[in-house]
Amino acid sequence: MTFFGFSLAMFFVPQAVIAMRGLQGSQLIRAAEEFTLLRTAAGAFGIALQAVVQFRRAPVHVLELSDQFGGRRFADLDQMTQLTDRLQEKLPAYSAAMARSQVAIFLKQEALLLGMNDAFLLGAFVFALLAAFIWFARSTHVPRLSGAQELKQLKAEELMEEP
Repeated sequence: MTFFGFSLAMFFVPQAVIAMRGLQGSQLIRAAEEFTLLRTAAGAFGIALQAVVQFRRAPVHVLELSDQFGGRRFADLDQMTQLTDRLQEKLPAYSAAMARSQVAIFLKQEALLLGMNDAFLLGAFVFALLAAFIWFARSTHVPRLSGAQELKQLKAEELMEEP
């Protein structure tokens, strides 16, 4: 999360510089306002997309975990029976059905965590793609001209404007 937050902050600074290159005065203020609005809207869209990814991936992980623990993936390895038996040993008031339902709750919680991992992985790929876009963007550095060079440029512009 710390790396993700640091990367997020370091991504928006060059993006803002690229977006507002060459603007001055009131245009710069208006562009900064519009850029902030678009960045906030994109952030809201990204958060909603991450929630969709998390909750769409959770059932997939429930099935994978159920296959793993239920012995469907490896017939010799039925951990669900061992887990429910152990839960009944620790809590004698639990029936077999209660132990299975408790294990199902554990599996759903773990599946949601794995779905969150998938959502953050998708976010990492998007940021890597956008970082490459920023990396290959044209430089915004405008070289400062000396007094003599600036005078030559002004004279050249005057000559171009003459009929």
